[in-house]
Amino acid sequence: METAVVADSANEQQQQLLAAYSEGKLERRELEQSTGLCFGEILNRLARWPAAGPKIS
Repeated sequence: METAVVADSANEQQQQLLAAYSEGKLERRELEQSTGLCFGEILNRLARWPAAGPKIS
């Protein structure tokens, strides 16, 4: 059961980081380093997530 709790915690942290990225509060490289996800994986997760995409300047 402890493994499920750790997985839930890691997933929650990843969701928070994705939210920060989508709000423009976190840069792509920071998100990649924090999560281990490549840019394609980040885009895939954001596409399946109901939050808005990243701000592009």
